[in-house]
Amino acid sequence: MKIKDGFLCGKCVAKCSEHILNTIRTFTVSDIRKHLAYRHENKTSERFQKFRPDITLGKHQTLQIDSVHRLWSLNTNRPFRHNDNPDIFSLSQIKAIRTDIRKECINKFEKFNGKLSRVPNRLRRKINRTPLYGYWFYIMIDVQHEMFSTLTMRLNQYIITDWNKETYQNTVNMMNEITRTLQQLSGKAGNSEQ
Repeated sequence: MKIKDGFLCGKCVAKCSEHILNTIRTFTVSDIRKHLAYRHENKTSERFQKFRPDITLGKHQTLQIDSVHRLWSLNTNRPFRHNDNPDIFSLSQIKAIRTDIRKECINKFEKFNGKLSRVPNRLRRKINRTPLYGYWFYIMIDVQHEMFSTLTMRLNQYIITDWNKETYQNTVNMMNEITRTLQQLSGKAGNSEQ
């Protein structure tokens, strides 16, 4: 894998945290060395050894909380997920909790520069359709950590469309429950960006 000033082998990518995979291409070789040292320390840390989650929130991506030791971990179900070495955070490391509902047009149709007479009927019908929108639900957790600044939890595995009102409302309720639980356990107030 290409990084900022070199390449990263597959074995090293597999050792990296699942939370940096979106931004790993901006890392330098020295950043990767620091991150891999952190990953090794994480697995041998006292925090990792005593982490026993008693609360699990979410369905697609799960937030696991150990309320006794005040620790938590986010499992994002990415290809290189590390069930044997998850990133463990203290609840006191949470700086802010934000929510976001992103709207996306599902049926994007191109206009053919006014040349509709040459467009087959099957395509012409698509151009005149009303746009169909879908929604992605996210919780962003800002953390005070040397390797991460924000962890993003996506609540739905598949896009939720306009016409699926019940699933939409269930996901909003789940987002509010997770946010409220994290705020209560960490003592931080969150912001909602809806």
